[in-house]
This record gives sequence, structure tokens and C-alpha cells, in this order.
Amino acid sequence: MARPIKPLPAVSSPLVDLARDLRQLRDSTGGATLMDMSRVCGMSTAALSKTQSGHYLPTWNAVSGYVTACGGDPSEWRDRWLAARLDQAPEHVERGTMSRRKCIQRWVSTGKMVPPPVKTADQLREVLRWLLHFYDLSLREVAAKSTGYSHSSYHAALAGYRDFTPALLRSLLLGCGVRSTPSLEAWLLALGRTGSEALNTEVFQYIDRTRQAVTEQSDRNNHVEIRSAAASLNTAVRLMSGEGDPFRMQQHYQRTRNAQHRLLLGLSRDVLRAEHILPSGNVVDPQALTPFLRGRAEIPEHLLALLVNSLTWADVSFRRQVFQTLRTSSDFLARGLAHWMTRPLVPDGQLMLFPASEKDSSQAA
Repeated sequence: MARPIKPLPAVSSPLVDLARDLRQLRDSTGGATLMDMSRVCGMSTAALSKTQSGHYLPTWNAVSGYVTACGGDPSEWRDRWLAARLDQAPEHVERGTMSRRKCIQRWVSTGKMVPPPVKTADQLREVLRWLLHFYDLSLREVAAKSTGYSHSSYHAALAGYRDFTPALLRSLLLGCGVRSTPSLEAWLLALGRTGSEALNTEVFQYIDRTRQAVTEQSDRNNHVEIRSAAASLNTAVRLMSGEGDPFRMQQHYQRTRNAQHRLLLGLSRDVLRAEHILPSGNVVDPQALTPFLRGRAEIPEHLLALLVNSLTWADVSFRRQVFQTLRTSSDFLARGLAHWMTRPLVPDGQLMLFPASEKDSSQAA
């Protein structure tokens, strides 16, 4: 016979509410024994018992295993567990820093994992321990999710046996799940403020190198995306040029439209961020592209030529192919969507990579 469950503490708190809800979830599935639940989720019976006791704050792994063993969805319990953790966070920390509870509350409410104001390296280490506790991660788990450093290196830095470097701090943050660029840079700047002027300079140089590396990787990914989108559009255009039943032609039309939209988004990636100066010296206003990319307005052909001509990393033949493929696909799309793009303004025989002059445009008109 199973041992009776001990009553919950006679207080009202998020921790007790969490334990009560977990017990109700267990009862709704027929009241499985802890041993049966342990076989399903892999957690020990002692950990499962503490999870539903209401006396101890369980780890997220314990709550997730308990819910999984009862057939529930762990993602629906994350907020309740965070509320219990926030309520259990101690209030007092070293003078001059934000309290732990207030810091965690800000992380929960804003979703921005940025550090509170810190002045010393010891305060920064303390806040990093809060971050590890917030994500319920061990240093071994952090090392497994990041690259370049072992859990021993993280332990030595957090214990004060070695100094944090920008690379070590960034690796620790990535292992914790902090991946947004503004948040990472906020932590790095906090590190710079805790040390000497030389450390602060090193931090700024590291941020510049990281930004450049991220931009270069993003550009490489975009180049691959543009080539892939151009190949997809070529295939879609070939299918549109054939004959078929109306249903298949409608499918080809939609495929062509999606492929063209994908290619144009790749071409205008940098332009959509801010005003972009092309290698030729021409300036493209992103506001002029947005209506077109949404399919709500026409786009002048000279603007399309400027976008294609900005692919300085590609050879001339590829740029010519992209431009001509976009023109051909626009002719097909114009049959079903008259305002997708204007008719060509560049006369036959003129180099397609460059915009038509005012004289050529008037002749074409």
C-alpha cells in the first residue's frame, strides 16, 4: 500500500500553489505511484516527492519530469515554476547592487537578460550566479552548450581564481542561453566597467571584432540564400512557361511569386535595415522597397537593377541571370497580378545590369 501524501504547508505562496497544482495533475491521471512516475520520467522517487511537497523549491528538471510522467505539457508549467522561484529569491545582497529578487523580476517581466549596474568584479560574479540559478543550469550543462571552455574554467572565473576575459564571459552567456547581441554587449560592457582602463579597451575591441565576425557570417548566409532563391525562381519560371491545367498553373503562379519574393528579400536585406549606399554611389531608400515587397505597389525597373548590381560578391554572369530571371518572372506574374511590377523600361540591347538613363526611359515609354 502506498504511503499517504503529507499535507501541504498551511500558507499561501506560489510554491505551495505549484505543489497543489502538481498534485491535482497527478490525481487527474488516476493517482499513479511515484515509482511508476519515476520509470516514465527517469527522476528519482525522492525528487518527485520533494517536487509535490510544497516545502522545497524544485528544479525545473524535476517539475518537467513530474509533469511529463503525468502526461502533461511541461511548457505550460514554466511560468508557474518561475513565479515560485521569484518568490523564493532572497532579498539581501551586497550593498551597491540591485537585489537578486528585483533583478530576476526584471528578467522575467521584460525578457531582456541584461545585468544590473555593477561596480566590481565580485558583484559581476554574483550576478552571473543569479543567471545560472535563473536558468537552473550547472556549469557542466553550460560547458556542453557552449564552445571553447570547460566547466572548470567557468568555476575558476566565478570563484575568483582567474579573471574573466571578454571571450570567456561571452561563452558563459551563450551557454546560459543569452544570445541576443544587445544583451551580450551589455554584459561585456559591464565587465569593462569592473576593471582597469586596459580591460575596458579590450572589451570594446572584442565587441568590434565580434560584430564584424557576425556581419561576415550573416553575409555568407545571405549569399547562400540568394543563390538558393535564384535557383528556385529559375525552376518556377520554367514550370510557368509550360502548358498545363488551370489548377497546376495556379500552383506554379504561387510558387513563382513566393520564389521571387524570397529572392528580393535576400537582395534587399541590408537596404531594409537603413538607408543603403550602393557601390555605384546610388542611395536606396528602404521606404521605397517596403510596399513592393508586400506586393502592394509597383517597383521601377531601375531600382531592381540597382539591387542586383549591389551583389559585388557575385560575378557579372550571375547578376545578369538574376536580373533577367526577375524580369521574366514578373512578366508571368503580371498576368495574374497587374500591379506586381511595371513593364520593362530598359530597351533591348542595353546592358541589363545598369539602370536606364532618363533619355533611354523616355524612348522606352
